Amino acid sequence: PLAAWVRAKLALREGRLDEATREYAAAAAGFPADEDWSRNEYDRPFQPRCRVKAEQGILAIGRSDYREALSLFYAAGEQYWTDTARLAERVLTLDELQAFVDGLGPVQPLPPPERKVSEWDGSEYFEEPPVPVQHRLRDLLARRLVRAGQADAALAYFAKAEVRAEAARYAEAMQQAAKAKGIDRGEALYAASVQMRVHGMEIAGYEGDPDYAEYGGNYDWNDSTTWDADYNPIRNPRKDLALPAVWVGSDEAQRMAQSRAEPLARFHYRFRAHDLAQQAADVLPSRSQAFAMVLCHASRYVINRVIRVVDETEP
Repeated sequence: PLAAWVRAKLALREGRLDEATREYAAAAAGFPADEDWSRNEYDRPFQPRCRVKAEQGILAIGRSDYREALSLFYAAGEQYWTDTARLAERVLTLDELQAFVDGLGPVQPLPPPERKVSEWDGSEYFEEPPVPVQHRLRDLLARRLVRAGQADAALAYFAKAEVRAEAARYAEAMQQAAKAKGIDRGEALYAASVQMRVHGMEIAGYEGDPDYAEYGGNYDWNDSTTWDADYNPIRNPRKDLALPAVWVGSDEAQRMAQSRAEPLARFHYRFRAHDLAQQAADVLPSRSQAFAMVLCHASRYVINRVIRVVDETEP
């Protein structure tokens, strides 16, 4: 398999893509699934089979075969989750992603928390095990369905019961808003806005840019802020992720444009919550205390995005 891997790379250098594809397939089939080239227990895992699968996935993207690319990156496992998530979230259509996830077969229950003992004081605590890739992909699909206005359909895909419960409350509020009128509609829309603001990262956040749910919203790898000579921040308009110069699908840019966050802003779900609260205010009596309160909260949902200077890590 190592020889086949080298032949695949040499074929790529000379532009023989069909030959490279065959050699990659031979390499992937030859490496044992559990072979690990990590240097020690503290090193990042490096499984050659996973790496070969990921490189096959890049070739598939270049052929615009996004379904096959997602299958290959998914097979590469946890090591290439960020690449899997970008394809699933930004390149495949929602229908394509849902068909892929449904085709993975029955989902296994999440592993329970593991009981551990602190090496410092001997106290016991529970540690959440890593979430398997299949569950992470299902969560990503669920959040994408919520963003598309299909919260009811999303409930079956959330991995954790507590997140599913919050999404269900949001779905119920949106259902009530669709059926109600006047003050009842305003109350339901406001309830939906609260759910979106408080639990938006878990039920509607992007796994990647601009929310980075993959990291709990704690990092922004596409921050557009620059700094002047006195180290004062300059807030530049945010730009979407840029595609590389090579190995790009023929319609990949168009697909990414269609799946871009609206608005394209950090913690975009806060602005979704703001819009829901404003819709609630629109159906309330304009001189009522409820009208003023809802508008105040609508502003509060996003005001930190306007005045905050340095700390933008709060999800």
